[in-house]
Amino acid sequence: MLQYLSVTGDKVKKELSVKADLNYKVEEKKEILARLRENPRVVHVRLAAPGDCLLGLSLQGVYDKDNVPAIPRKECSRPGGCICTYEPILDTIYP
Repeated sequence: MLQYLSVTGDKVKKELSVKADLNYKVEEKKEILARLRENPRVVHVRLAAPGDCLLGLSLQGVYDKDNVPAIPRKECSRPGGCICTYEPILDTIYP
């Protein structure tokens, strides 16, 4: 019985850790996207995804700054979690 409780406790800790990591990533990506939207040199935002993420690949593309999908997605099944990124598309490369 103690072994069962230990496994359950570890599982709960792991689930809390994954949830905390996802919450951190959500906040981090929100902040990055907000900074890209505020930058007048950024005209579009590219959502880039790794090759082993089917969900990310289906979302990958160039978007208007106001229509970019939120990442990370809860539906992501990539081992290790979501590593999709936002990349700026600039109208001016050098000031």
